[in-house]
Amino acid sequence: MSSTAPATGYCCPHPGCNFVAKSEISLRNHHPRCKARLSAETTALREKVKRRKLQQARKQGCASVESSFSQATSRTQIRRDNARKQELAVSYSGLPLHAALSLSERVAAVAAEEASGRTDFDCGSDGGFDIDPEGASEPETNIEYDGEEEESSIDDGGFGGGDGYYSEEETDLDDDEGDCLDSDEETLAPDIEKMKEDYQRADGYVNYFSDFQEPFQYDDDLPIYHVAQISLMKILNDHRKTDLCLFDRIMKWVCHFSDNHPDIWKNRKLRKYHTRDQLMRFLPARFKMRNPYPEKKTIELSDKSKVIVPVYDFDEQVKSIMEDETIMNRDNLIDQHFDKDTLRPTKSWDQLADDDIISDLNTGRLYMEGIRAYCDGPKPPDIDLVIGGPLVIFTDEAVYDSSGGCKTGPTTFTFAFFKDTIRSKLEANRHLGFSPSLSVGRGSNSGNIDEDEEITGKSKKKKGKKKSKQLMKVEDRQLVIRTILESLRKCIERGGVRFMYEGKRALLKPFILVVMGDAVEFNSICGHYNASGCRGVNAICKDCKCSYEQLVSTCPKCEPITLKDLDKAKTDPDYARAISQHQVDVEYNKIPTADLKEGIAGCTPLECLHVLCAGIYKDVADAVHDTIGVNSSRSKDKERLDLLFNYVSHDAGRNCERRIPKYSNRFGFNDRTRLTGKERRGNCYILAIALSTFRGYAIMSKFIDDNDTSTSTVAEMRDTICLLLAYDRWMNGDMRKWELVNAGAAVSKLMESIIQHLPREEKDKDDSGPGSNGYHKLKFHALWKFQRQMVKYASARNFDGSHGERFHKETVSKNGDKTSLRPKTFASECAQRDAEATVIKNAYKHVKDMCPDDSERNTYDVCSAVKFEFLDGEVSADNFTTVGHYTVKLSDITGRQHSSTVSTKWKDGKKNKLGFKPSGLLLHALSSRALQYGWRSELQVDGFTEIRVGSPGGNTIYRCAEEYRGHKWYDFALVEDPQYNTSYIAQIVGLFKYRTAGFPTPTLVDVDKLSAENIAQSRMTDNTLYVAVRGSTKYFTEDDLCKEMVTEFKLESEDRIYILPATSIKMPLVVVRDFGAKDSVSYLHCLAEHKWGQIFSRSIKSFMDERQQL
Repeated sequence: MSSTAPATGYCCPHPGCNFVAKSEISLRNHHPRCKARLSAETTALREKVKRRKLQQARKQGCASVESSFSQATSRTQIRRDNARKQELAVSYSGLPLHAALSLSERVAAVAAEEASGRTDFDCGSDGGFDIDPEGASEPETNIEYDGEEEESSIDDGGFGGGDGYYSEEETDLDDDEGDCLDSDEETLAPDIEKMKEDYQRADGYVNYFSDFQEPFQYDDDLPIYHVAQISLMKILNDHRKTDLCLFDRIMKWVCHFSDNHPDIWKNRKLRKYHTRDQLMRFLPARFKMRNPYPEKKTIELSDKSKVIVPVYDFDEQVKSIMEDETIMNRDNLIDQHFDKDTLRPTKSWDQLADDDIISDLNTGRLYMEGIRAYCDGPKPPDIDLVIGGPLVIFTDEAVYDSSGGCKTGPTTFTFAFFKDTIRSKLEANRHLGFSPSLSVGRGSNSGNIDEDEEITGKSKKKKGKKKSKQLMKVEDRQLVIRTILESLRKCIERGGVRFMYEGKRALLKPFILVVMGDAVEFNSICGHYNASGCRGVNAICKDCKCSYEQLVSTCPKCEPITLKDLDKAKTDPDYARAISQHQVDVEYNKIPTADLKEGIAGCTPLECLHVLCAGIYKDVADAVHDTIGVNSSRSKDKERLDLLFNYVSHDAGRNCERRIPKYSNRFGFNDRTRLTGKERRGNCYILAIALSTFRGYAIMSKFIDDNDTSTSTVAEMRDTICLLLAYDRWMNGDMRKWELVNAGAAVSKLMESIIQHLPREEKDKDDSGPGSNGYHKLKFHALWKFQRQMVKYASARNFDGSHGERFHKETVSKNGDKTSLRPKTFASECAQRDAEATVIKNAYKHVKDMCPDDSERNTYDVCSAVKFEFLDGEVSADNFTTVGHYTVKLSDITGRQHSSTVSTKWKDGKKNKLGFKPSGLLLHALSSRALQYGWRSELQVDGFTEIRVGSPGGNTIYRCAEEYRGHKWYDFALVEDPQYNTSYIAQIVGLFKYRTAGFPTPTLVDVDKLSAENIAQSRMTDNTLYVAVRGSTKYFTEDDLCKEMVTEFKLESEDRIYILPATSIKMPLVVVRDFGAKDSVSYLHCLAEHKWGQIFSRSIKSFMDERQQL
């Protein structure tokens, strides 16, 4: 660089560079080139100096050292040189950039040093050499040339940091030299010493324009619009658990009302309501909402403590449903076998034919029995219509925090005359009350002392037998239930709820049809012993007298516990123990129930979520794990199964058919922990597929097939898992009445298979580990009881508690975020927040048209399983769109695709830069078709990577891409060849349209029956979307694929690619590779979840046929 700084422009900071840039961008572009040049020049200079010093050392004949740069011979000299270099580095860093020596000037300085006979190599400076100013360096040692050039480094002007001056070998001292070191000084490790020296030499340079800049000074010139945004962002950031899109939604809201109502904020002082509390009091009065907020009732428990129970007015909750047109309309009512004018079933259970569909609650036995019992009496004179109000109640305790202090149990209800898809929405449900936590402030030792005696010091002897702590808890629970049901009970005493229905004066008579929850909640409601795993309990089930040994029976004869048994148990303690019942009044039995014989115990069916997902599926995983090896034994084989599980799950997730259960591959299959109930179901599905592969059989066969002590095979284990999954789906789907009535033999066979092929050992708890009851458990017994419950309530989805658990996200989790998190008042605060949310929703629906559109926000009010029921992947002429457009041109077509000239242009420019190409099989199909008709000219087609088929439940996406999220993705589908009327499994390798005029396309030749010559002469065009497929070696129909959970098939060779119209695609499929197979064309078709039930239906039919033959 010149000695004088230029008046204008940007100077390069490298020493020896005279470049002056006109802009910052130009200087930034120059910087790496200058740095590379300087590095090359200094390297050449270093080699030149090195050769001269080696020559000088030979002449002097001094003692040799290993490195040519080992100038220092003692630790003292090293410290002195390092200190001197630090001083020089500081002095150089203080110099102006234009005063640094140029490269030519440094070369002259080196020559002067050599002439004087003494040269020191200084890496601490800006890449130069310096003469020791004090002459304090040690005499130069002689260097012996060993025939190899030593690598060394020189500083690159402060931009790269460079390597250290002394290498690890150069700083090592001989044993005799170590005597001169102080005994209290520790020798640093070579890498630490090098790191320290590098850090000392580094000059902190990052960017020429950002270094030594002045701090930012705000000039108060930001527009007030941005100031308001910053203020809003700060407010939102101060609050916990606010999603990131909230800022955008508020900005959209402000702009909407400011644009449409410019004076809205100027006239705000004319309005009375400004705060949230004021607004929440104003809205119910303005929109005539009657008693929307819960009443907080204080009750005294058995230990004299008090809790607050928030309860709602039942009449007003019912009217809020019946008067809401978005909920109470004909489209939301049950369709089949139901009169929408009277809201009553048209057929009872006995009147249904064998081929009638058993679907919604009205096709069960109890719906009509409840109507006949409570709604067929005399009609009051001022009432036009008496409507039965069968209540569908969900109650379960939900814990907000991980410590369990903040918890509550909402009791929610809706009516059975709504469709099951409507009942599963939170908007169609209302609350009766929130049960508070009864354990707040109580420890494990509570209930052992009398507080009055502790305070007064006087002992008060109570007459009679002292109540047990367990009985006191049961009585407290029933007291809370009585408080929650009080409003419902008063409504029933009055005779029902009056309201207007379609212009008629209607009287709704409520009664309990079904209560959903878990086994713990049911035992609490029914006053039954909560001891499902205790072997000493006489009657483990709340609704039958089956003992511990009878639970494992595959065809049990259950004797129900009736209301007469409960009446006898109240006065007979021995009988109460015989049926495992507490001697308390069951509050739910004081409310009319549809089951007149068993009462509330017969209206609380066990459901699939807790029985299967949180029970039997967990036993399946445990059985497979223990079959390989108990505890941590045979961990290598377990890891092999885990790896296969991950491979299969990866393939299963990359398919166009998305109707497969949710699974988890966060951990290995054999971990069996940190899973939700539905993930356990999905893992069993993936396991069944894995056991169907060659690799899966090889892993498990040595523990089952090759084991002389085993009573089953790998195939039997897999088939048992598949049958269990099919039973699950069959229960939750629609069925014929004859299937349900005759399902007993198939269920019994399933239970026998589980015991035999998925064994669980019964053992006592000891030091080696926890105990196990095997299959002597309530959840296994429930497999048999499901059939009886489905006769009462039709499909098992009608008493599935999944949607109730989902409600907890809103009623407990979301509302809990807005509470003070005090355990004692948590229930009442949640109830208040939930009521406020209902008030806001009711007010919003009246002013929705005046508010900004907020429909793009997904509220997740309908689970994906409901939407999947309406998916249809069949392609028609007008129900699809294409995505991923590209153009392919083929020229010089002389043979296979590799003999043709191919050019590809993507609509997405990024794919052009990355060099993406279509499938080689697609190009082969295009070339083959062209050669078939002697086409030698250029052929152009428009290709696509996706086709999206629309349906009421969403889109079905078929992909055929060489690159999608890091992997190839070519979907499988069931296709039908229109020319031969055959169907088979096909892999989609391409989607395209012909764009070359006059080309003999399949539609023009095979459908329109035109000759290739006429097509070419008339230059005809074809706008049909075609699909190139690689078919299976065998033909398959949809019925063939529904017979088994997993079906093996092979693909044709890559030479046989077929071109069909896209409308040939009939349905999406789930296909995975057959891992471990000897060829690459073996695959497994896996049945989608919505079709599993057909397997169990066939099992029922086969047992019926066997009985008829006998």
